[in-house]
Amino acid sequence: MDNDEIKLYLSTVDSKLESRLASLNKIGNEQLCETDYFLTELLFRIAKKGRRFPVNTLQETAIALELLFQAKNLGFLAHTSVSFSDELLLATDYLYAEAINQVIGLNEPEIIRLLAKAIADTAADRTLEEFELKDGKRLIEAAVELGLFLGDCAEAEKNNIRKTLNYISNSKKSEMLRIIDG
Repeated sequence: MDNDEIKLYLSTVDSKLESRLASLNKIGNEQLCETDYFLTELLFRIAKKGRRFPVNTLQETAIALELLFQAKNLGFLAHTSVSFSDELLLATDYLYAEAINQVIGLNEPEIIRLLAKAIADTAADRTLEEFELKDGKRLIEAAVELGLFLGDCAEAEKNNIRKTLNYISNSKKSEMLRIIDG
């Protein structure tokens, strides 16, 4: 898979995500942040290292990851906002639920388990006020694990990718993608 194919998949994810986010009320919609689709790109690039590349499943999973990204950011905003609003908190919960709903039809319990773990870990970070993790470490971990699972990567490849990515700061996204591409 080359960069043009990734761009094509990213545009499909973008249009589907946009329609999912359009259903948010005005308060939640105004607070959404721009996404760079890093989680989606990381997911695709890791999956392509494996023995399979289930495009539709990857796209649906990518949408779920991007919904989680938005939920994490809204949750952070709701938690730190001076004028905390119930509507913002409800929009956050809605996005977490929509992320799971996005992948229910795929009939892949492991995808649901990994997304639920990312949600729980993100919520635990917020509860413990460990917002130094607001950079998305939990979601990056989820994208990596989902890519390894969906790509059906060999065990040696899984260990190599996990080990390598543990040493890279989340602020070095381009470096992370370059290393994944080998």
